[in-house]
Amino acid sequence: MYLVVKSLAFLVLLHLAGSDASPLPELDPFGNDTLPHSSRITTPFFHGADVCGDSTFEDTTSGTAPLVSDCMIMADNIAVVNLENGSDGGKQTWGVENFFKQQHQLIQFGTCAFGVQGGKVGDAHFWIGNQDIIDLMHTSVARFGASGRVGAKGQMMCKPMGAFPVLVTWGIYHNPK
Repeated sequence: MYLVVKSLAFLVLLHLAGSDASPLPELDPFGNDTLPHSSRITTPFFHGADVCGDSTFEDTTSGTAPLVSDCMIMADNIAVVNLENGSDGGKQTWGVENFFKQQHQLIQFGTCAFGVQGGKVGDAHFWIGNQDIIDLMHTSVARFGASGRVGAKGQMMCKPMGAFPVLVTWGIYHNPK
């Protein structure tokens, strides 16, 4: 019975996802939100954690860059995770270690991978939300993905696990695996 109710609820949400509902506005912890919540799944039910600030964007697209289709599937996959999991109402966040200042690949699908690296200043651990990643994916594809491939990188301030915000460098790159 529980499985039937859960499945029915998921179907209702999928139906709503096809409606003209728009995402709820949400401010990041730094007081503004410059990245549009542009996930193709547009209902408020799919709006995930948004814990990083403004981002810069740099085009790194090349002939070996990941396929746009793989990156969009990856973004959609973590949007669905937002709905299905989490004690925080589905608003998934990634806790990232910054002590050794190394790059961390967080997610991948097919040819596409997304990773982050903390900067030289700030706390030894920081948070990045699924919605932050979704927004970065969609904005990068919109700006740089016309060829069917996309590569991008940028920087943004992300919420620390302690007191000092962390300047984070992020990247969308070809999955090395």
